[in-house]
Amino acid sequence: MSETSHMPAEPGEAGPERPRLQLHTGQRIEESSRRNGWDSEYDRDVWRLRELGIKAKVAHILFDRIPQPWLKDLAKRWARWRLSTGLGAESAASGTRVVTYFAQFLASPAVCVVRLDQVDRLLLERYLAHLHADYAGRVVHRHFIGQLNLFFLAIRRHRWDDTLPAGAVFFPRGLSPS
Repeated sequence: MSETSHMPAEPGEAGPERPRLQLHTGQRIEESSRRNGWDSEYDRDVWRLRELGIKAKVAHILFDRIPQPWLKDLAKRWARWRLSTGLGAESAASGTRVVTYFAQFLASPAVCVVRLDQVDRLLLERYLAHLHADYAGRVVHRHFIGQLNLFFLAIRRHRWDDTLPAGAVFFPRGLSPS
């Protein structure tokens, strides 16, 4: 064997070492993105959970149907916090679906909320009526209310946005602040 047979091919030249070099480089890029999972996934509108090292029945968490950038950012913070603290991917994805449904309500022409400080008690009462029309009497109805309440609680607890009004909260049946 000559010394040159072990050297990689020059750019533009074919050679036995070039495919292995490309494969190695591709592997390094993939390994690097896994090491920096949150750095590479956080800004995406669709999180690929396997890139975050999460193996679950749910493969993705979707933020692409949340039209408000401020709400999308809060939803991402909440989902990342939930996943990072050990909550299952299914629960984090479910909570994100609830926020997405709320975001669609906020974006509707009849509502048109553009800032978090507009999410007040009156708006939540309208949302409850909207939710009731779509899901009344089903388990998902209570699930949506509970998950959105947890979302509001996390925003306050972690001080992600201090503009959320104090009245933006759901109370258990019959325990409203009269």
